Amino acid sequence: MAMSLSLLLILIFLKCASPFLLPTSSSPTALLHSQEPTLSSTLTDIASIPLPSTLSSTSATSFLQSLPYAAFLPVQPLQALPTPTGVTITFLKKGGSTGGLILNVSDTAITATRDAANQPIPKILSENIILEQVRIRLAEATPPPPPPTSSTSSPP
Repeated sequence: MAMSLSLLLILIFLKCASPFLLPTSSSPTALLHSQEPTLSSTLTDIASIPLPSTLSSTSATSFLQSLPYAAFLPVQPLQALPTPTGVTITFLKKGGSTGGLILNVSDTAITATRDAANQPIPKILSENIILEQVRIRLAEATPPPPPPTSSTSSPP
C-alpha cells in the first residue's frame, strides 16, 4: 500500500511538473530521442543597462571584464570569460554547465542575454544578482557629470 501511494505521489508530481522538467511530448521514445535545443533557441535578451555618456564602449568592455563575478555569487560555481565585446558567464555544475549569461557592450548600453542551454531550473535569481551588481559597480565607477557652466560671467 505504501509503495503504491509513493508511486501515485511521484506520478502526480511528474504530471504537475512536466511542463518544467520534460519535453512537450509524453511518448517514451520521444523522450529518449529528444534533441538538445539549438543555441539560437536558448538565447534570450533579458536586460539592457544604459551606458553613462562619460563612458566609452571600450572602457565599458574592460570594466565588465574586470568585475569579480565569482564574488557576487560565492555559492554558485561559475566561469567568466572575456569576449571582444564583453564577458560570457557560464554557470557550472559537476560534469558540465547549466547555461549562463552573456554581457555585451554596444555604443549605448550593456545588453544581458540569457543562455538557457542545459538549465533544468532557471537561474533567474543568480542572473538578477549579477545584473544588479553590474549596475551598482557601474554607478560607483562612473564619475558624476561636470556641473553646468554659465555663459555669462559675473564681475568679481
